Amino acid sequence: MQNIALAFPLVALGGAGLNTDGEQSKEETASPFQATALHTVAIIGGKAEVSGNFHVASSPEPGVFIGRCFESATVRIDDMQPVAIEAGRAFLGVVAREAELQYAAGEVTLVLLPRQVLKLADALKAVPFGVSAGPDPALDILVSHAAGLLGRTLPPALALFCESALLGLLAFAAGPGGSAPARGPDGRDALYQEILLDIAANCSRHDFGVSQVAQRHKINVRTLQKMFQQHGVTLKEHLTWSRLQLARSALADPANAGKKVSDIAFEAGFNDIATFNRLFRRSFGRTPSSLRQRDGGS
Repeated sequence: MQNIALAFPLVALGGAGLNTDGEQSKEETASPFQATALHTVAIIGGKAEVSGNFHVASSPEPGVFIGRCFESATVRIDDMQPVAIEAGRAFLGVVAREAELQYAAGEVTLVLLPRQVLKLADALKAVPFGVSAGPDPALDILVSHAAGLLGRTLPPALALFCESALLGLLAFAAGPGGSAPARGPDGRDALYQEILLDIAANCSRHDFGVSQVAQRHKINVRTLQKMFQQHGVTLKEHLTWSRLQLARSALADPANAGKKVSDIAFEAGFNDIATFNRLFRRSFGRTPSSLRQRDGGS
């Protein structure tokens, strides 16, 4: 049996074997799982040869814990009673402090993210702490898409695009009934998700702003702004956040170690380095240079 610990918002894999008496051994065991990090979403998964145990610590903010196991499993969120999960059924957990997954041998896929990332989705604000595992096609598709990203190293723009797609599916799954009819007949939510994907793919462009988004999607600027405000954010704020995520990913990439911070900011869509530095520090609590030094180990 294997015991693996994970932590929000960035995921660190560490394995410790259990001996036949159920006591933790001193020797580390290799993890059977792969990990892929997008921007704020982490994907863990693979084929487990033996049963095992995931322990997830959510710190300092609450997190979201999504997964699916080939065989039946058990999930416990915080101090709540364990919930039995049917084989092959996707589950969604909102974690205040910690979660535990007991899985059997077979394929396991997990998607982890800080709950604060979901501030753009009103439906997710109402999801209580705990775990749910009802049949949900959107959640099932989300996990399948996530499994397809395992082991891949993606360029920052593509990683942001894939993350937006996963978050869109999550917002749909957490909505009323998790089905399209429950979300209104006008297709407005579908358009919103389409716009999010468009922003993820094009936010680094310097000529990409509110008016350009409105023109590309044939929607009135005022209507477009109201659409984002209904999700608790302005379009400009979301566009800035997407650019900051691109820049943060590029700064943490060792391949960019010789590139100036100002060049990375420009490539992410920012025109002014002073503005970029101020927004970056406000969003991530550190300067771009200090983040690069910490992640680079220098």
